[in-house]
Amino acid sequence: MAGSVDAAISAALKQWPARAIISQAQSLATNDPDSRLNHFAASPEEITIETICRAMEAGDEQVQQMVRRAGQYLGIAAANVVGLLSVRRIVIAGSVARLGQILLDAIRQEMVKRSLAVLANETEIGLSSMDSEIVILGASALVLNRELGLFATPEAAA
Repeated sequence: MAGSVDAAISAALKQWPARAIISQAQSLATNDPDSRLNHFAASPEEITIETICRAMEAGDEQVQQMVRRAGQYLGIAAANVVGLLSVRRIVIAGSVARLGQILLDAIRQEMVKRSLAVLANETEIGLSSMDSEIVILGASALVLNRELGLFATPEAAA
């Protein structure tokens, strides 16, 4: 059951943070011609997560604040998952994981603020370096386990 919950959460959350962050960055670049985003992309439509990372590294405070705000929203989601499912490990994957420590700190801070301290303190939050392959690998492992029985499960060991 936990594997299917993890897969469902992963699939649901994989794309929306990156799209939302890119959309906000495009708006920022359009409304602020001095934004460092405009130095790293020819036009707002060409902004990617990599562009956002470069602007953050270059010290663009508005971009850093935008990433913190995205982290707060992800922290709210993390607090709900921790509170409802007692999840002890959360891994941020996909292109949004490249936003690094600023994102991770904001997620953790918001999760701690919005969940029981004992649960929040026992929950590990990390960044995956697997990028987009993680969904394919997870789906493959699920098929190998459920359909072909190639991996041992705790239920099988009992």
